[in-house]
Amino acid sequence: MAATAGRPAKICQTACSACDDTGWIPGPRGAHRCECAIRAAAEWRFERIGLPPHLSESDFERFDAGAIRWSRDRYNARIAALRRTQAFAADFPAGAKRGLLLHGEDRAGMAFLAAAAVRALAGRGLHCAWVECRELYRAATGRWSTHPITRRPAAAFQTRLDRTDLIAIPDLGAERRTPQRVDTAEGLLRSRYMSMKGLVVVSSLPLETTEAGETTPRNVFPDTLPDRIGPHATWWLLEHCAQVRLPLPSRPAAPQA
Repeated sequence: MAATAGRPAKICQTACSACDDTGWIPGPRGAHRCECAIRAAAEWRFERIGLPPHLSESDFERFDAGAIRWSRDRYNARIAALRRTQAFAADFPAGAKRGLLLHGEDRAGMAFLAAAAVRALAGRGLHCAWVECRELYRAATGRWSTHPITRRPAAAFQTRLDRTDLIAIPDLGAERRTPQRVDTAEGLLRSRYMSMKGLVVVSSLPLETTEAGETTPRNVFPDTLPDRIGPHATWWLLEHCAQVRLPLPSRPAAPQA
């Protein structure tokens, strides 16, 4: 909102009596930030992440580990995945790895953990971005195009990614394979590794190729991560990321008829 009649621009969405909506409180040693401005800055930072609405309130404390009474092994595995994701968010960027790969059968649970990690890092002041595969590929198409209209926003998007401390990709490998998409995935993953930038990736696809280093035949729809993004992109990913597997939560067995 623009300033009017010598009055500073309004910072808060609601009236604040402490700072009179300026975001600053005068003091004997100079002005200091009002709590309302600090909250507004945090909210703005979270909005820019791009989290979908159903994950906007993700938090480690709300993660569903399942019931230990139905399967102790699955419960322990899910708790271990939670703890490792928490440790990654707490230690970043000082940890052994600058990336985290969440893989397994529970797509919803992995996305929840990834979003919780992103929110925790953004809460520490890091610049994070939640980017789906289709957005990456769409931007790459525009960047490689010679059309000035499609090139400009894609270039701005690429610049934003390059300057982002951590990128989260919640669906790596979800799109069908094309040569251009393979190049895009390889370029992004190589760039994050070489620049030692943060990365959180979610994929429910197997990490191994179908047979001893062979990809799936052309008449078979690719069903592994190397098949979808290429073996080179997969190599950069595994080099950059610590792997965390998340199985489905344990549930009671169906009653016998």
